[in-house]
Amino acid sequence: MKIVSAVAAGAEEFGSALLIVAAWLAIRPVLDSHAPRAVDTKYLDQIRAQAEQFSTKLLSRLSSIAECAIRNFKNGKNVIKPLTLRKLTKAIRGLQNQETLGRL
Repeated sequence: MKIVSAVAAGAEEFGSALLIVAAWLAIRPVLDSHAPRAVDTKYLDQIRAQAEQFSTKLLSRLSSIAECAIRNFKNGKNVIKPLTLRKLTKAIRGLQNQETLGRL
């Protein structure tokens, strides 16, 4: 913030553009810290293979995720939000546990 105040004092000479640049440089580290998280593609392929065992409608009902998001994921798109992926894996594991218990 010291940079912003120092630049604000010199902004009279260079105009408001310098003030805008200084403000952007001050908040840039905050913006960079919110970079999207990357998930390993091998992990996504493993989850996708497990999801293929169950119907889209069943997974949607158990995980409260839209069917189109599950369908897109099953069709190979790797664009999935972290929370959605977490809900989907939880539903898949629950179904796999039900199958295992049913076979005993």
